[in-house]
Amino acid sequence: MDLIQRLIDLRQSGTGAVVSEAGITEMQSRMHVPDAIEDWVYDRISQWRDRGRLRPLLVMLSGNAGDGKSDLIERLVGRLGDTSDIAVVRDATHAEKPTDDQTALLIDFFAQFADDFEGGDPHLSLIAMNTGMALSFFKSALGGGYDAPLGTLEAVVKRELGLSPSDASPPWEYEVVNLDRRSVLSHNAQPALFTGMLDKLDPANPDGILFDEAKQCEGCCAREWCFVHTNVQALQVPAVRESLTDLLWLATLSGEVHLSPRNIWDFIYHITTGGAEFFEGTPSPCDRIIELSHLGPAAVADVHRRVVYNLLFEAPDTASMRGPVLEALANADPTRRVGRNGHAAESAAYNDPAEDADALAKAARVVGIGASGDESSAPDPCLNNLAVLLQEASGFESEMQALVAQGVLRRAALLGAPSSISSELADSDLAEFSGLLDDYRTWGPATEVPDAVYAYKDLLEEAIRKIFGARVGGNTYFRQDSFSPSTRFAAFSHVDLGEEVTPAPDEDVTRGPGWLDAVNYRPRYISVMIGKGEEQAWPIRGDFALYRLFNRVKAGYAASSVDLEAFFGLRFACERLGGSSPDTSELVIRDLTDGHLYRLREKTALGKKTLELTAEPG
Repeated sequence: MDLIQRLIDLRQSGTGAVVSEAGITEMQSRMHVPDAIEDWVYDRISQWRDRGRLRPLLVMLSGNAGDGKSDLIERLVGRLGDTSDIAVVRDATHAEKPTDDQTALLIDFFAQFADDFEGGDPHLSLIAMNTGMALSFFKSALGGGYDAPLGTLEAVVKRELGLSPSDASPPWEYEVVNLDRRSVLSHNAQPALFTGMLDKLDPANPDGILFDEAKQCEGCCAREWCFVHTNVQALQVPAVRESLTDLLWLATLSGEVHLSPRNIWDFIYHITTGGAEFFEGTPSPCDRIIELSHLGPAAVADVHRRVVYNLLFEAPDTASMRGPVLEALANADPTRRVGRNGHAAESAAYNDPAEDADALAKAARVVGIGASGDESSAPDPCLNNLAVLLQEASGFESEMQALVAQGVLRRAALLGAPSSISSELADSDLAEFSGLLDDYRTWGPATEVPDAVYAYKDLLEEAIRKIFGARVGGNTYFRQDSFSPSTRFAAFSHVDLGEEVTPAPDEDVTRGPGWLDAVNYRPRYISVMIGKGEEQAWPIRGDFALYRLFNRVKAGYAASSVDLEAFFGLRFACERLGGSSPDTSELVIRDLTDGHLYRLREKTALGKKTLELTAEPG
């Protein structure tokens, strides 16, 4: 098997994607990245055994498809040795035989956690069960003729998955590990799965997935045209890894994709190969690269559009299937947010692609040095070849001119150079919000509110006031008739935003499961309550998109109804504030035709109530 075919096997439909009932394959063993959660669960089970197995123990691994539940169970079973005290369900979604009643089998599996269990030899029950399956199972167990008494178990599972606030104190031990809470990305210098995956991709790593295959590349006649090997080498460059981490984190915060080990491997497959479609129709993928080398300069466009910095943001051809992660990154394309220096370099490269030759040659040296930091390393052959061809060629077609121009910005975003362009592309909102979330993560039941959360509350109040309120005489007034805005005279009542807008601690941190640190947990939004009291308050998610909007509003941007269509929860909650204030002794009236403000007060004189209407200055 050659290096390219090995990478193709990483895709979601490849042989390395799913752990089957046959167990872990040789390829999956090579793909494995040691993870803190495996050690945490193993230690938890070992402690239970060391205490004498006094009570039954349930370990449920939950999460989305591709989160690694089955893989984790296989590794745990392999490490635990004697399995006589263990019952295992590797995948609760389906029965092993078509004729089996899966609900009945699961009821039997959970027997020692039933409300009417009368005792027996306590054992470990280890199961992989996603959230949807758990809800479906409990619904079936109570109906369908089963009537299984699993009320306590249901309460525990729903609470641990964040689906119910109700608590329970069962007579057994449990850990419900939600792998959906695992962060595969590094942050605060804390290593995570993504870094380990890229290490596994290093051709020089004897424990990696490409070590044997990469030996075949030594002395290859077509190495100068092999964008795949170049892309693999680029992923070993620290600046590239840092940029990729930021891009993936941005995709996560945008709510467009959940990063799991499976779709990260699929992502790696896409950004190294550009898709298997390009290699179809040849005896081996390497033969396709040899074909490119025979084309010479005519293949420059095909190679350049498949270099990693272009693959990240644009499909190399219409037949390419991008996968969920790359689809989420389309909006992060640096060509959509060009600064002055970037625009100048982009224009120069478009008018004369040879202008980009020096920059490509510098990139070739950076990739050649890679993670080793050895300045004597040779430049990357493929990028260096592209630089030479750009310098020597002339009369490029417009398609190639555009491709080279886009590459200027994309390469700067990925490699962090030249700094004059990469600094223009930096996302200050992303850096600030990430820091805020890191501080928010520390806010637990026994800790003080972080200063960053107070600053965030100030931002919320100011932005909400500007979008939904009117400032009169130092007080904030909210519109009363937001749901019937046809009137010329809009009425506003007084609202104390300091009392009405309240950030709340993260639910997972508040619940405090022991495995949270082991999954490298990082919140993706800040919980905010708008309104007073548990019954009247409306919860919203203070996510990155909202943070970006609020920063723009703070800087003077006037949010429109189009902006707020994406934040229905915020809009609904804030429009209710106008009618929630106990202060009904005055209203502010705005004439929507000229913007003039009037104050309508209730006055009492000699026991008689009257209304007074006065014009406000300005």
